[in-house]
Amino acid sequence: MVGHLSLMLGVCLFILQSSELENKSPEGVIVTIDAIIYISLVILSVRALRSFGLDRDRDLKEYEEHIRSELIVRYSIMQIVNSLTIVATIFIVIALLIHVWK
Repeated sequence: MVGHLSLMLGVCLFILQSSELENKSPEGVIVTIDAIIYISLVILSVRALRSFGLDRDRDLKEYEEHIRSELIVRYSIMQIVNSLTIVATIFIVIALLIHVWK
């Protein structure tokens, strides 16, 4: 997922640097918003990749509870990232179609 998000962010930034695209145009606004969304999704994805913290001061039951809560957080993050990635990708395709048909 991080690879896809990074690639799509690169595409957005490449499109924004295009001399044919005006930033005030509808497709320019869509691509700018998509770039911001992709940056946020990359940050969330990196958060989900973080390793579990293990402290020697905790007992086994505390570790199990920590791991259980961390897995719930990671699963929730990935659900959000997956859903928003689909929506953002659809919007960038729509922006590109608008730009091509002008």
